[in-house]
Amino acid sequence: MTTIYNQQKKCPNCGKLNEITMVGSTNSFGAMDLDTRPPEMQRSTMRYWLESCTKCGLSLPKFSDADSKTIDYFRSAGFKQKHAAENFESLAEKFWTAYLLAKNSGEINSALGFIRCAAWASDDLKDTHGSTRAREIYIETLSETGYDPSILSPSEPLAGYLILSDMNRRISRFDEAKRLAQHVVDHGEGFIQKVGQFVIDLSEKRDSGCYNVQGQKVGF
Repeated sequence: MTTIYNQQKKCPNCGKLNEITMVGSTNSFGAMDLDTRPPEMQRSTMRYWLESCTKCGLSLPKFSDADSKTIDYFRSAGFKQKHAAENFESLAEKFWTAYLLAKNSGEINSALGFIRCAAWASDDLKDTHGSTRAREIYIETLSETGYDPSILSPSEPLAGYLILSDMNRRISRFDEAKRLAQHVVDHGEGFIQKVGQFVIDLSEKRDSGCYNVQGQKVGF
């Protein structure tokens, strides 16, 4: 069960008082997706993961996270130009905003998390362009860092390879998805090795659908 509550918070950019819905508690039952999206009921709380201003559009995990550098960048022509360069819809647009702000602050892991959420939000809308573009940006952002995929899951490095593999597979980059999953098969064991082989099998079938780590297809 999920419990939510509302709280009024002032936007640190424009000063508007917004009613923010927050998650008090939630739970999840079942297996997460191959790209780590959680199952229900946590899955449906994504619309509450950011605090967003209905007037100026500022979107952050918490308004209190905003410092002067963040606000200055949000108001800048550079931000506006980058923001307008992509056409994300609804909730995905809010995560796009959060991505740009985090990336400008050097918070790369947070930025990657936000753009992955933009992909998930686009999936829910059946917005093929948005879900594809968000995953492309995710892959491009990681590539820009020069780090290997293990950065995506420091506590379980091979899981990072699986996440990146699935991001590629979902946008039909099957050869790259297979290459990354093969790394997991070659260096892993047990469950994670089986998941890696599952991704290879999907890639060989040229299947870009959404699946969970138990091999079940997931609908939106």
